[in-house]
Amino acid sequence: MSDLASLFDALYSRLLLRDFFGKVVPGMILIVSISIVTFSPDDVWKFIQNASFLPIVLLVGFAWIVAFAVQAIGETTGLICYHTYKTNADFYVRRHQFLQRTSVPEHQQLERLVVIKEACGNGYLALGLSALLLSLNALVTDDVCAVPDIIKLHWPVILFVVGLIIFLAKMHFIHVRRQDKYMNAILNASNSDGK
Repeated sequence: MSDLASLFDALYSRLLLRDFFGKVVPGMILIVSISIVTFSPDDVWKFIQNASFLPIVLLVGFAWIVAFAVQAIGETTGLICYHTYKTNADFYVRRHQFLQRTSVPEHQQLERLVVIKEACGNGYLALGLSALLLSLNALVTDDVCAVPDIIKLHWPVILFVVGLIIFLAKMHFIHVRRQDKYMNAILNASNSDGK
């Protein structure tokens, strides 16, 4: 059990979880949506089932890169936020103070909040862009009169995805504030303890 805990700690400390959940998964969501629009869903599924190691590694790397474009869209439009400070410099100074004055478990807790914040932010934006892309594809490829039938047929999935997008967005902004409150609270506690 301690080996598993050590592995998990190593994943956190090397930012692998942030890269996987905050970048690879959202990038993959968008890539799969683009692939479904470009090819048939059956072709996409066959590729996934039959892909060897090298194409999968390349696809994961490409998904990681695509997520930076998603993140750039979010940061440019204000749909993704990374802190509540007035400037990035203020945030960097506070984070530096936090990393200098706190313990490894406290660093890991902060990293956990950052992973959740980034995964929710990039995730909801990737889902939103994918939903937009798939909706536009349905409008272009199907008769506009067929759209109500598509909605009737797939309303549970549509409702689920819309709810998921809304609540992931909410959780993103909750964790933006939570991360900053956590840093400030721990620094204030360490200052009052005389550290």
